[in-house]
Amino acid sequence: MSRSTFNRHKESIEEIFGVQIQCDSSDGYKYYLANNDDIDEAASSMDAMGLFLYAEGATFKNLTINGADIYADNNAAALVAFSKGCRYENITFTGLGKVHVDDAVVGALIGASQNDILKLVSVGGGWHITADGTGVNAYAGGIVGQATGSTFTSCSCAATVVGNDNHVGGIAALATRCTFTD
Repeated sequence: MSRSTFNRHKESIEEIFGVQIQCDSSDGYKYYLANNDDIDEAASSMDAMGLFLYAEGATFKNLTINGADIYADNNAAALVAFSKGCRYENITFTGLGKVHVDDAVVGALIGASQNDILKLVSVGGGWHITADGTGVNAYAGGIVGQATGSTFTSCSCAATVVGNDNHVGGIAALATRCTFTD
């Protein structure tokens, strides 16, 4: 994606959603969310929640997410609630973060993943991923709640992952036809 296209998308995200994406040029041009507190307040009671509700065929690369508080009734993640055919590379979750759902799927990076490629994704120990529901379809994963056909390479998770009589996993709570390496 060209820089001008990226900047137009960044401006549109801020205009539509009120999300400010800033660049730290002193640290290898890493992008971060500048107004997490404002986002947290706006997201207090959503059915599904993520910085992106749905992504298909997108590439997310060289991102650091430094804390967030995400609460939703159903599917939730700090970055993408529903993902299909996307590529995630060099994504790091630092600081203190919480992603919580009452039911359905939850993960730090992705709630529900289909045919995605994840490489060098790391979730730090200050993150808490929680699914409180008692439904049979409630999945809490440290990186992804539920994955189908996705590939995980060099991914790690030190987060606390909790479920209330639910399916819980450190990387993914449910992985169907997935590949894990390194």
